[in-house]
Amino acid sequence: MTEQPARDGFALLLAILAVVVAGALIVATHAAVNLEHLRASATINRQRAFAASEHALWSSIANWDSTNDLLRPGGSKTATLKSGGDSATITTIRLNQSVYWLTAEAEAGDPVRRARRRTGVNVRVTPDSAGQYASPLPRAWVELH
Repeated sequence: MTEQPARDGFALLLAILAVVVAGALIVATHAAVNLEHLRASATINRQRAFAASEHALWSSIANWDSTNDLLRPGGSKTATLKSGGDSATITTIRLNQSVYWLTAEAEAGDPVRRARRRTGVNVRVTPDSAGQYASPLPRAWVELH
């Protein structure tokens, strides 16, 4: 009789190794996509918070509240402005007779991945024939963290 050569089982080992490598690639791809999604979501939330903060800041300048004149130098007032599902808190601080410091803080995103941005600007208020005119001082805008 003829003897059968011993089989080493190399093909089975290679097939198992290929399945393990393919599984590892699938898991790694899933992890990379998940991380990219989280990063993109965080970027969107930061941008939404920044936009809400800027909108609140410039809206409060464009629609200047004349009751700010009642503040004493060093006094402050806080208001909330809602815009497109996001809201921002605006703090107005009177620095002297005509200059105010406005800061707007906004949050955006779900409670787990919340982003917060703060912006500020110095504003000079000057009376004119139509009442009062609020304008930002040159180079007075700042992004606060």
